[in-house]
Amino acid sequence: MVLNTEGSNSSGRGSRALWLPTWNVGAKWNVDQEKFLKNHPWLSRLALRASYGLTAKMNEEAINASAVYQSGIVNRYHFNDRENKLNILHLENRDLTWEKMYELNVGMELGLFNNRISATLDLYQRNTFDLIDLVRTSGVGGQYYKYANFGDMRTRGAELGLHTKNIVSKYFSWTTSLTLSAMHQEITRLLNTPNAFDMVAGRGRGNIVGYPKGSLFSYNFQGLDGNGLPTFHFGRYPSSQNVYAKNAGADFLDTQYAKTYLIYHGPIEPQVLGGLSNTFKLGAWELSFFLTMQAGNKIRLNPTFDPEFADLNVFSKEYYNRWLNPGDELHTDVPALPSQELIEKVGKENIEKAYNTYNFSQNRVADGSFVRMKNISLGYTCTPAMLKKLRLHAASLRINVTNPFLIYADSKLKGQDPEYYRTGGVSLPTPRQFTATLNLGF
Repeated sequence: MVLNTEGSNSSGRGSRALWLPTWNVGAKWNVDQEKFLKNHPWLSRLALRASYGLTAKMNEEAINASAVYQSGIVNRYHFNDRENKLNILHLENRDLTWEKMYELNVGMELGLFNNRISATLDLYQRNTFDLIDLVRTSGVGGQYYKYANFGDMRTRGAELGLHTKNIVSKYFSWTTSLTLSAMHQEITRLLNTPNAFDMVAGRGRGNIVGYPKGSLFSYNFQGLDGNGLPTFHFGRYPSSQNVYAKNAGADFLDTQYAKTYLIYHGPIEPQVLGGLSNTFKLGAWELSFFLTMQAGNKIRLNPTFDPEFADLNVFSKEYYNRWLNPGDELHTDVPALPSQELIEKVGKENIEKAYNTYNFSQNRVADGSFVRMKNISLGYTCTPAMLKKLRLHAASLRINVTNPFLIYADSKLKGQDPEYYRTGGVSLPTPRQFTATLNLGF
């Protein structure tokens, strides 16, 4: 049993916020040491363990239990007229307290055939509460966004580790290691409600009670009309109305109805992570490779669609398949580049709103799952006989390739890298690296 008391004066002023006792209780049962399993012919390791406790941390950005001021100098035309000043960097936020979590963990350790096969399995539940993040306020007091203990969340998951010695001989060996983890998150309490843009942007602010953290939603695209313009369905409007129709456009600041007409895709953070490594040894040679994977998350593609064509616009190749003539709406979902006549007819503002909404529709969402060859390594270690001839104490050569290729990713990404997802879109593929290392010991 572990008992710990922590204190921090960066949170609120009350004793409830300044000091927090944390604790953890754990137990382990080495089942393989019991008489009924000792000296078992093929079971070499079996242990069961469990733990439960309270942990806490203070958000590094929540440092304004008292008002935080910043000194400066008032800019004046004449130097002699300048004077010192104080700017309010952060308003007082005395109600902040620790982010806390109760965690229950049960696990098992298993070894078979003299540990030729070994595995660990952990199941956990984490009830996190008093999470700290920026929340939207009325603006009274001078801050539109303010840090607060905004919500609670429950996370359930499992972690598996497996190691096998597939072949073990005098001249050749092959070992494999597999790690796999899966989780499910659900927000159970939330202080404020995100607006429609928070929900569709894919920047991690689509937080709603009953859904995972950072959920991604989309506007309901309903195809192109006879002019090649995108149309959408809203729960509070007739399905026949277009997004650019008067007073029926997408309201990106909507907090009241957004959940009723937006399409839910899933979280932007991966729910399943895994890695697989294999190592082969043949005499003095060693070859290894490592694969990584993730699944269970969605990605908002870059908002590249625009109704205007100019020298400064950069268009996707998807515009090759855009609407050109009446009837094309039957076999393409790519909007047209509207003519000046159509812009005057519908209204520039309405068309821009339609294309902006299309950028945040279900057509612009990709699956974040991928499988990547992360590393390939080939090494050679000189034998004692060769070292004697070379008059060296040690010598080895290793050639390593990092990020050689992506085995699988959603084709909708079109070369963008799902592993290095960033706010507002996905980045370019990570560069491939080659390294060669020579070690000599004299």
